[in-house]
Amino acid sequence: MKRILYITIVLSALVLSVQGFASIQSAKKVSVRDFGAKGDGITDDSEAFLRAIKAADFVVVPKGKYLLKKKLSFTKLSNKTISAYGATIINNNTELGTLYFGSSINITIEGGTWTRKTMPDHISNLPSEHTFSFVRVRNLTVKKVHINGSAQMGINMVLVDNATVYGNLIENCYRDGIYAHYSVNLTYESNTLNNIKDDAMSIHDYGIDAQKQEMFSAGYRQSGKSRIINNVTNNTYEGFASIGCDGLLISGNKINNTVNAGISIFNTPKLFKGSNARAKNITITNNYLSYTGGTQRIMGEEYKNQGQLTGGRSAIFVGVQDEQALINNPDPKSRITDVTITNNTVVNSYVNGAYIGQVDNLEFKNNTFTDCNIAMSNFSGRIVEIRLCNNVDIDDNSVIDDRSKPRHNAGYELKNVNGRMGKWIIKGHIDQADKYIIGSSPVSISQ
Repeated sequence: MKRILYITIVLSALVLSVQGFASIQSAKKVSVRDFGAKGDGITDDSEAFLRAIKAADFVVVPKGKYLLKKKLSFTKLSNKTISAYGATIINNNTELGTLYFGSSINITIEGGTWTRKTMPDHISNLPSEHTFSFVRVRNLTVKKVHINGSAQMGINMVLVDNATVYGNLIENCYRDGIYAHYSVNLTYESNTLNNIKDDAMSIHDYGIDAQKQEMFSAGYRQSGKSRIINNVTNNTYEGFASIGCDGLLISGNKINNTVNAGISIFNTPKLFKGSNARAKNITITNNYLSYTGGTQRIMGEEYKNQGQLTGGRSAIFVGVQDEQALINNPDPKSRITDVTITNNTVVNSYVNGAYIGQVDNLEFKNNTFTDCNIAMSNFSGRIVEIRLCNNVDIDDNSVIDDRSKPRHNAGYELKNVNGRMGKWIIKGHIDQADKYIIGSSPVSISQ
């Protein structure tokens, strides 16, 4: 009788256990602790995270320190939220990625500090291993996370449609902080990026049709249709960079202490031969750029501007590069169209304030450039350079040097430019002339 009673109790317990696990498996909201995560910073919690994220739509990572010895990798999932406010997620591997979603829909990552057990001290040889990576994802949100340490990128997006990257702190990355290519309908908003050994933020189209078939099927011909607004960058190689995109709003950003340009928009055949991507419909407005284009310390190492014949020529760079990624011999047929640059403030640039080349339909108004050319380079000094541009509308710009010994050679140089030009305010310059207008025939500029 006792034996029968014992068996009955054990079977009942097993049934309840299975039922309990099944209820967790089918739950809409779970905690990683429901699946065995300890959060003690010692135990490997990888399997608990993997099971929890596969099991439920909403996964909570409670306060604690969670050590991961495996990459969290998922494909073909939908409607997943990982909420890690107050938690610290520690990647045990210095070089491997932490979180990957591929071919997925409706993915949200919010909160948490995502870091490393040992901080990387060099770029890795594993170019696909980023802290967060999203490939072929539609409807993505990454908000209020802290990414600290990546031997590659902080956030990587490829073939992503509709992403919001909002309110994040991203630092100590050896490649881009936030990166995308062949992606559309992106918003980078109110992020802070510090110590980034490449572009703090970027969106690219490399112009190779064979790589864009999924974009074409979704009704898009070109990367872009995106907003980069109200972000802050400090000590980065560049602030925001974009190759060959259609439709970008770059507004309200504060970009400080870059090695190369603060904002760089360009066409280039350097990365991929046969590229057909041409930047167009670009608006750069109400940005504040300081101490761009000079020697900076990033993650404790000093880096110098070696790119003054390319994007490192000025705080704002909009132009076309040649096959050596220089501005020396760009393809004259490679043009950038419909560019608006208004109400930007550039102060203390180590190089020039703006370089604009090979643009058709340019509006350049109400921009202020103060105390630039700190480095007194042989390649800078004419603070605003506009070259080979058609149908320009230039008005109400200021180029001011308040220093006791000016470092501006001249306010601006226009070379082979046609369109309309209104007034400039130019104060303080070394050359006798405050401006240069150059062309094989009189430049068609009307006051």
